[in-house]
Amino acid sequence: MSNKFRKVLAAILAGTMVLGSSVVANAAEGSGEGTGSVDVVEAEDIFSVILPTDAGTQFNYILDPTGVIAKTNFEKYGGTASASFVEDQTMYFRNKPASGSNVATYSNVSDPIKAYNKSTMDVEIQVKANLATPSGIIISTSSVAGQTTGTATPSIFLAVTEDGNTAKAAITETDRVVATSSITNAKANYKVVYASDSKTYKTSLATGSNAKTDDELEAAGFDCYSFSLMGDCNPNGKWIGLTEEPPKVSLVWTINKPDGALEVGTSPLTVSSTGLITHTGLTADKNYASMKITNKNGTFDIGEAPVTWNLDNHSAETGGSYTCQLGDFWMETLRGFSGGKVVVTLTDGSTVEANINIPAA
Repeated sequence: MSNKFRKVLAAILAGTMVLGSSVVANAAEGSGEGTGSVDVVEAEDIFSVILPTDAGTQFNYILDPTGVIAKTNFEKYGGTASASFVEDQTMYFRNKPASGSNVATYSNVSDPIKAYNKSTMDVEIQVKANLATPSGIIISTSSVAGQTTGTATPSIFLAVTEDGNTAKAAITETDRVVATSSITNAKANYKVVYASDSKTYKTSLATGSNAKTDDELEAAGFDCYSFSLMGDCNPNGKWIGLTEEPPKVSLVWTINKPDGALEVGTSPLTVSSTGLITHTGLTADKNYASMKITNKNGTFDIGEAPVTWNLDNHSAETGGSYTCQLGDFWMETLRGFSGGKVVVTLTDGSTVEANINIPAA
């Protein structure tokens, strides 16, 4: 085969290879597609507050314009410690007993109403007051406790205080806003978690989720707003022979849920790790009837073993709230028991229940 022929053949083969490659490349085809997904928190804003729903008898007051309670050695009030009643004080509220005591004390300031914010945003609380207008008693806009001259007509002063000893706003009118305040958020107590059961992201309380008592809530860093009722009356007033009852005072406190926030409810019946049962929101129609405890031995009526009740804010007629501290026997039978439960039957036949989790000793 001549060299010339070889060159011609090589050129033809080279062209064929180029043509063949071109044909294969033009025939090849690929495809693909993708869909999008969004990972987002189900609800970023959480609304959760702890707010008493009923003060019970917390705002009941006693007028003592002449100091007769101290002069008679407090006999009407069970010989309460002398520090509670002094001759120059003219109005008293019944306060809860000190820790470790079952004897109530009295002062010119009511026990506080405390509101805790467990939300991811700041919330606003508003306190509104209503005061009946008596015909034979003057409603004063400032303290009349030291009044020794002037009108002898009985007069009374009632005010809301935010710090327990300084009047913030006198209560003189019907349906008047007497206090407003912003309660700081608890956003630092939250974290975002993935809920595998619902395959969603949720904003979840990570710190202080089990906090129930004032000490526990404050230790967890939840901001609190508290207010009380305080007041006095004039000692020089002609109170003897007065047939008209002192005026009724009513307070209403409100926190509105911000738009778009997910509301997280709290049970009216709770049990702390130390065995303190707290029940709030009772009414005349749905009041306390009975309580049963389930421990490792079975289910028993609460009266089967010693407990300590605090009924200062509860009324058999109107409801309110109460606490019940479980005694040593109950605590021993509940320690480390995962099935502990308290069930309260209400006067309308319905029940409310809560789990009891007492850590093992």
